[in-house]
Amino acid sequence: MLATCAEGQCKFAEDLCQSIFTLEELVSILGNPSVSIERKKPFARLLNWAYLNTERDSLVSISTVTKNDLIWAHLEQCAILTNGFSAKIQNEEIDSDQLRLLLKILMSQHISIQNWMKK
Repeated sequence: MLATCAEGQCKFAEDLCQSIFTLEELVSILGNPSVSIERKKPFARLLNWAYLNTERDSLVSISTVTKNDLIWAHLEQCAILTNGFSAKIQNEEIDSDQLRLLLKILMSQHISIQNWMKK
């Protein structure tokens, strides 16, 4: 819910969210292997809306994030998930239109990734 407050590039909401979680804290959560990927989703949204996709210049935030090894671990985890989608398409378990719809659902709702993968 907090990430939703920061959507839309509102400086006040960005400042408020940044006062609750620092950039380093968000990257630390995303890079923590003991936190499941579905629990990371709201923190990734908050990172995006409060630090990366902001009303002001976000170049400093982007530079800071890319220098942190933990973010790369998170992106690797996302790549593994994406490769799973690709395998489903190649094995004809799902067509690209179905996958597009499922990805839209996954990104727009608070749904468990594990439950989503069962669909």
